[in-house]
Amino acid sequence: MPNHAAIAILCGGGSPEKGISVNSARSLLDHLRPQCGRIEAVFFDFRNRPFRLDPAALYSNTPLDFEFKIATKGEALDQESLARLLRSCDFTFPAIHGRFGEGGELQQMLEGFAVPFLGTGSREAEAAFDKHLANQKMKGAALPVVPSYLIQDGESAGDVVGAAARAHGMPLVVKPARSGSSCGVSVAHSAADAVRRAQALLDSGLDSRLVVEPYCHGTEFTIVVLENALGAAVPLCPIEVTLNRAGQEIHDYRTKYLPSEDSSYRIPPRFSDADIARIRAGARRVFELFGLGDEGTFSSVAGLDAR
Repeated sequence: MPNHAAIAILCGGGSPEKGISVNSARSLLDHLRPQCGRIEAVFFDFRNRPFRLDPAALYSNTPLDFEFKIATKGEALDQESLARLLRSCDFTFPAIHGRFGEGGELQQMLEGFAVPFLGTGSREAEAAFDKHLANQKMKGAALPVVPSYLIQDGESAGDVVGAAARAHGMPLVVKPARSGSSCGVSVAHSAADAVRRAQALLDSGLDSRLVVEPYCHGTEFTIVVLENALGAAVPLCPIEVTLNRAGQEIHDYRTKYLPSEDSSYRIPPRFSDADIARIRAGARRVFELFGLGDEGTFSSVAGLDAR
């Protein structure tokens, strides 16, 4: 990266994951500052309203500190001034987690501004972020998926949970269709408990679309897929996830992000070479199926495939 480059970092947002977004922005700032001529920090508040901040403010303690300080230390930006600021930079790096940052809305805004940014284009991001729609798309492409049952606001959670329980037994996993970082994900060991958890999620307002799935027993892994200069997907080595706390059933928000010994990671994983090859091949297929990419651009506005 040229040492005169100007980079904009976007962070915050209204989702429960905004704390992780701020941590991501700090890490980006630590790594990019020595290489860039200028870094602009834009913080989105709980209503997804943008504010320009001194990058040093990213080191505030918590997202609540940002919400408190932006009234006096932040420069409120309307759409025109935000677009002008981002166009003055060479590249925009979104570090916003949750539906606004990962589900296509932010990407659509950046495409409308005609600025290059890191990540997938808006249409592709929206299709991949909704867990139920993504599940159905992968199923249609003959990729192995867990059976997925959708509960939408206004529908009977009992009917959907009952169908899932009759088909697969218990336990069941209940989670938002459009959220990340395991926010709202829980395991129910009875149909009544699953209905209660589903209704609590709908009442919380986290999402109006929920997914019910049978609980899967096995070894969890995570894998990073990059896009090379030729546009080809390059899956890296999968990372094995081990849950260490007795009774722990899922890799939840706490074990993913908070300092503890509740989880550990192994790379390379304790999988056979054949299993690693299958995992990498499957990750590549998913990446290509959804048209994911490292760099989104405004080209999708013209109907072209955004990467």
